[in-house]
Amino acid sequence: MDIKFSTLSAKDFKEVYRIFADSFYDSAYYRELFPDDAARLAEFDALVAPSFDYCLGNGGALGAVSDGKLLGFNLVVKFESGSSEEAERIFFDSYIAAGDKSVPLFREKFKGVLSRYGSAAYFYIGVVDARYRGMGVGGRLNAEALRRWGDLPVMAELTSPEIISVYKRLCRDREMSLEKISDHYHIMTIAPKREGEPTSERGMQNGRGL
Repeated sequence: MDIKFSTLSAKDFKEVYRIFADSFYDSAYYRELFPDDAARLAEFDALVAPSFDYCLGNGGALGAVSDGKLLGFNLVVKFESGSSEEAERIFFDSYIAAGDKSVPLFREKFKGVLSRYGSAAYFYIGVVDARYRGMGVGGRLNAEALRRWGDLPVMAELTSPEIISVYKRLCRDREMSLEKISDHYHIMTIAPKREGEPTSERGMQNGRGL
């Protein structure tokens, strides 16, 4: 499969949202956060859509494309120490207001990384369309994301055993720490890539989700 990587924009929002909703509607993380099945999509609209808008408008949306079709995407937020009030409100405060009790701890740890390094990349959500999983799309997508943002420290919230295993393989050549907060929530920190350090091309999905 011939895959190209591109920076997505607002025109891609509809397809990005479709892939997200199809993939995460029944995930353990979002079922726990929004237990009412009938209301979950409405909650996605209120909570997730602003995050997508922010990433799409600030160069933090990476897409894997083949034959004009979006196969998957990574949404990444670059935080700068002292200049991230809007992003903090969208990505942290809104989840706390929705009842996510783990996010305050993540935010404090993220602030610690910002204080140490001055900037950091938050891998918010990454997912491959279900129709294209198992074809190596996610591994190449993650490798490209780390190529683009790997010079920064990277932090993410991992919410399933599968994605934890994926990141352990993906970061086998990187310094990575993993802290378990609950069965469905781990905090991952990847140290900045050192000069000359290789980037693994293994992996599948990342960020808050599967």
